[in-house]
Amino acid sequence: MPSYGYDINPSSGIAALKQQLCQALVLTAEQQHRFKRIYLDSFDWRLLKKGYALQADQHDDHFQLQLFRLSDNELISQTLTTDLPHFATDLNHCRLAGLLAPILGLRALMPQLELNISQHRLQRLNKQNKTTAELRLESIKPTSTSQSQPIKQLWHIPTKGYDKENKRISQWLGKANAIQAMTEPFLPTLLSRLDIDSSYNSKASKLLHAESRSDSETKQLLEFFLAIMRRNEHGIIADLDTEFLHDFRIAVRRSRTLLSQMPGIMPLRSVNSFKNQLAKLGAVTTPLRDLDVMLLNFDDYRSLLPNKKRCDLDPAFDFIQQQRQLAYQQVCRYLQSKTYTGFCQRWQTLLQSPSPTNTPLTNAKRPLKQLADQRIWKNYKKVLKQGLAITSESPPDDLHSLRKSCKKLRYLLEFFNSLYPGKKIKQSITTLKQLQDNLGEYQDIHVHMDFFQQLHSDMQENEQLSTATAGAIDTLISALNIQQQECRQQFQGRFKQFSSSAHQQLFKQLFRP
Repeated sequence: MPSYGYDINPSSGIAALKQQLCQALVLTAEQQHRFKRIYLDSFDWRLLKKGYALQADQHDDHFQLQLFRLSDNELISQTLTTDLPHFATDLNHCRLAGLLAPILGLRALMPQLELNISQHRLQRLNKQNKTTAELRLESIKPTSTSQSQPIKQLWHIPTKGYDKENKRISQWLGKANAIQAMTEPFLPTLLSRLDIDSSYNSKASKLLHAESRSDSETKQLLEFFLAIMRRNEHGIIADLDTEFLHDFRIAVRRSRTLLSQMPGIMPLRSVNSFKNQLAKLGAVTTPLRDLDVMLLNFDDYRSLLPNKKRCDLDPAFDFIQQQRQLAYQQVCRYLQSKTYTGFCQRWQTLLQSPSPTNTPLTNAKRPLKQLADQRIWKNYKKVLKQGLAITSESPPDDLHSLRKSCKKLRYLLEFFNSLYPGKKIKQSITTLKQLQDNLGEYQDIHVHMDFFQQLHSDMQENEQLSTATAGAIDTLISALNIQQQECRQQFQGRFKQFSSSAHQQLFKQLFRP
């Protein structure tokens, strides 16, 4: 059942309110409880954005985990655990794990807010000594601040089957002077009161100004992506989950795309210098990302083998983990180096520098939408030309080149989506994404086949390749080859949809200069 929250006037004493409630509503009070409460969520607040709060109350040697729906404060699921879970899978397939896993995906759970709670439980008992309602008075203080004034809340938790009695309690609480019913979900309100930012989004969602100078607006986008890189550094080094590196690399790629696709807005010498440094970042982090992908997909690889050969692939998993540790250490060293720190400082200095009033740069003072139209249209025509030239005889490199062109076009559409009608720009991105998914799957399989061929050689060179494991790898490569051919056969259908006359008309309407 839903529970009902009330804010208590800060000047009101908990003890006095407790006494008033017990007398007016004939409640029995339990002994006061003091404990720590932790709100868990992913780094990017996926649970909160889906309307949930995962609360962990620490009692002696265990945690009581409770998942609440924020819209009505209803308790959806709960479980006891001796340790805080790092991933949903740590909860051993209980109902709560099943609810969390689809929302969290690959993201880890992190303690996002820690509170010291002083709680008074008040119960309404009937003649049979059964609880018909419960009230909880809570005095809340964040553990990370010296805030002297606690936040005070009251929770009314009805017991199912005693509607009339709980209605009377609600009516009394609604008239009480010291409390006021909450009108907004409690966790976002609490975060706002404590000045905790829960707005992380790795995509630039800021509204751009169509008539503003292209150099100023583009520099703001680049500064946003630099901020995303910096925010993910800690998670990469702490190795909390693989998505920190993923978001970091996407921010790097988006920055490189902006620099290459928006020419004439910054001095060429600076552009080339920072493009080279961003490319270095991509090269340093690529091995770790590739190995992360291999480990994340390993169960899928196993499933492609006959049952009797699946265990033969386990030594390959162990070898990849060893290689991953070496790649991880290399990335950490680079992110903690003076080279990287200096790059970030110089990059931020350039991006925050004011745009000159007079400039010889060709596109610097052009209205942003005018330049965006031109660049999107040019990239769209390139994708069409490349795609129409691909036949069943075309080499894999042609599809890879088309994929890279699609990615640049997709980034441009996402960068500047706020300049165009919402439904139409969304439609153009959706159709492009369907083509990208096909090209991405084809390229990924190609990369995975190369990876396992190289893995075969590396394990053999390190004398860690048994005959059984070699056979399992060979069988896996053959199975991946079949998947790649199936993916290739789907390409023409996806591209036909993208290049349809209706879709071409949409692009002309939106972007043709």
